[in-house]
Amino acid sequence: MDNILNNLYAIAALAGFLATILGYVNPLLKQKIAKEKNLRVKSRYELLDTWATNAASAMQAVSDLPGQEKKEQAIQMVNQQLADHNIPIDVDNVAAAVEKAAQNLSKNGGNA
Repeated sequence: MDNILNNLYAIAALAGFLATILGYVNPLLKQKIAKEKNLRVKSRYELLDTWATNAASAMQAVSDLPGQEKKEQAIQMVNQQLADHNIPIDVDNVAAAVEKAAQNLSKNGGNA
């Protein structure tokens, strides 16, 4: 009987130890996962800004298109880059990035 009781105490102690360890490890893992996700999202939006600047710059050199068509072409170029790299960013964010890039180019005289 003492042997069974000792085994139960050992199991209870082990369970308590594991619960304590998991109590510390679980929040750390969640924090690490959230940090990695934030870095991936940040990286995607940095690429978006770069591609939007490149597309706006390319469209700035095209003189035979009206402004709205240039913007639509630039958005299409950026969307193609995103699709080629399997990066999911919605069209509204792409349009905003292209608009921002075009404004920066015009404000800086064609140099982003």
